[in-house]
Amino acid sequence: MTVLIANNVSSALAASITAAATSMVVTDGSRFPVLTPGQYFYATIIATNGVVEIVKIVTRTGNAMSITRAQDGTNAQAFPSGARVEMRINAASVREIVSDQSIPLEARVTTAENDITSLEGRMTAAEGDIVVLETFDTTLASSAGSNSVGFLQAGTGATNRTVQAKLRDTVSVKDFGAVGDGVADDTTKIQAALNSGAGTVYFPEGTYPVSSALTLPSNITLTGDGVGNTKLTVVGTGVNNILYAVNRQNIKISDIWFYGNSQSSGSGNGLAIFFYQNSSATEIGGNFRIENCRFENFKGDYWVYVVNDNTTFNIANIYVNNNSFKSFPGNARNGATTAVPSTCVSVQGSTSGAEVTDVFVTNNSADCEHIKSFLLIWQGAHRVLAQGNSVFNVGLGAGISNDAGSYAFMAYDSSGLNVPYDIVIDGNLIDGVRSCGFYGAASKDIIISNNRFYNQTDTVGTTLPKGGIVLNSCYNIQIVGNEFASIATNGVHWQPGTALGVSANIIVSGNTFRDNAIGVKFLSYLFDSNGLNINGNTFIDCTFGVQVQTISNTVQISGLSVVGNHIVSTVAASYGISIRSDDGFFKVSNAKISGNYVKTAGYGIYWRGTGPTTVSDNTFTGPFTTRALDVATATNLSITGNSFFGQTSGGECLYTTGSQGSMRENSFENCATANLIVVSGVTDMGRVVPTWTPTGRGPFVQNIVAVEAGAASSKYVLSGWYYDGTAWFQMRNLTGN
Repeated sequence: MTVLIANNVSSALAASITAAATSMVVTDGSRFPVLTPGQYFYATIIATNGVVEIVKIVTRTGNAMSITRAQDGTNAQAFPSGARVEMRINAASVREIVSDQSIPLEARVTTAENDITSLEGRMTAAEGDIVVLETFDTTLASSAGSNSVGFLQAGTGATNRTVQAKLRDTVSVKDFGAVGDGVADDTTKIQAALNSGAGTVYFPEGTYPVSSALTLPSNITLTGDGVGNTKLTVVGTGVNNILYAVNRQNIKISDIWFYGNSQSSGSGNGLAIFFYQNSSATEIGGNFRIENCRFENFKGDYWVYVVNDNTTFNIANIYVNNNSFKSFPGNARNGATTAVPSTCVSVQGSTSGAEVTDVFVTNNSADCEHIKSFLLIWQGAHRVLAQGNSVFNVGLGAGISNDAGSYAFMAYDSSGLNVPYDIVIDGNLIDGVRSCGFYGAASKDIIISNNRFYNQTDTVGTTLPKGGIVLNSCYNIQIVGNEFASIATNGVHWQPGTALGVSANIIVSGNTFRDNAIGVKFLSYLFDSNGLNINGNTFIDCTFGVQVQTISNTVQISGLSVVGNHIVSTVAASYGISIRSDDGFFKVSNAKISGNYVKTAGYGIYWRGTGPTTVSDNTFTGPFTTRALDVATATNLSITGNSFFGQTSGGECLYTTGSQGSMRENSFENCATANLIVVSGVTDMGRVVPTWTPTGRGPFVQNIVAVEAGAASSKYVLSGWYYDGTAWFQMRNLTGN
């Protein structure tokens, strides 16, 4: 057994003990020695009245101790809580220490001599280590020092690297001498950082003037301290781009403010960022991300420009997210013609088959007052999503002319060889635009949904139609859930433009049109149209709710559906639904106008066409100043189940002079007799016996002005006329009077 001693060790009883207790607890046991098997120590317990007892401690666990009482000539006593407990030198401990040290002196001397020899060897080794450490310290202080220190990332599968390799993952442009003071030209210094091979190039807070394009490698991230802190600005009057990448992949740019000098001499210069893939590319390009950046004051036609001219390899995965764009006076290179665009973002393939795919332009904000577009989607662009963007004042600045092509969004192909397709324009705000909120030409498979189109201004249609959405030779289009307010021309305008050879499949559904000149306009000009659907929309205070028009005697519209719309307007002489021709040939067939609610100031439904056409189950609420339903000269008609209310003044419920077809089950409530039908002559369908000859067994024609007639006890109402294949016969219903 070995006795332990220690200096200045004391505590106090945490609880009182009796004279028979074999354990005690002190307030701080950590001050006492840690005991291993075969070790012990003595402690002296001192009461406040001077009573003393020496105890032997054989085990200690934290503050608890096992004790042997009445040691070294003392007596077991009871002690209160708070009594001092100290390690003191006593006679027993001295005797036992001397006993423990009774090793023969010769052995101890021998051990000391061996220790001295060992110490001399260790000192020699230490002197060598000092030399090595001095050399290592010199190495660490050099530029290569970090290459001598290892690094292991936390996580399963991590591999050993040097600190130097780890630190070189990211470099600062200031590592290469860039100043960032807004005065010194930092172009060459930044280019050196870009050429360093680092995966990330960091731009600390500052303004970095550049005077020529910075070329980007693949597999690099450029990041700054945020758009309010890190700024790249073009200096001088040159037309250089800021960033340029040819045949590259995997580039991310974030948290940088790009500021131009409003200089450009052509479509490929004066840009902020230009990604280009040419015929020399040997692999798919792309995976470009531009996020949380600001762009201002560029005159180049495309501020962020992605172009692919390689027909073998696509550019894929373009992300332009959470950025802001702001134009200034003079930023449009030519504001007087559609031939020269100026836009924030543009993606473009080629007419020969080069493609740009999987493009995501989301949650950006753009003030485009002094340029003409926000997003241009050219030939060869496929699978494009534009979502959650806020676009303001497109082309409304003094430097932009009417009829010069100011479009918030555009999808366009002039060749028909590589049309844009699979495009989604969703959840965007377009507030203020000169020409069009969205313009599509020769594009297909487009969904335009849940957008807000406000305040379109241009009414000059010399070059192209204007409106919230204008589609020229586009097909497979869904326009759903949008809002169009204060549109100077057409909320939605569609025309075939070329011979499609397939159903246009145009669906306009669930939209709201408020204060538009024309809510929806379908125009067949030069080419036939079919598969046109205007269903379930709301039209409020539009001059025309729906207008369908043909031009040219060889052109026709077929497969037209205008169903379930709600059309109200207090605008003078307004039309609910107008289907007409500008050349007198009226070629509209297989049309269904059904289930609409119409309450407009001038005409409810105005129809001129050859049919077959169904006008059914519509509700007309007057009074209309002209007519509720005007189908004069229309042929192959079916007018069924419509309800007319409140036509007590103004025009008539029906104008059917020269019309041919069937008419049945229409109802009139609170309508004056004089306002039921236009009285013109013997061809007024529904007022007099029909005069035309149907083919085969003919239709039934309701008598709109039916009154009771005949002698007493055999009176009848002439409810209408039917054709039995040879002649028209009256349909009389006895009244019982």
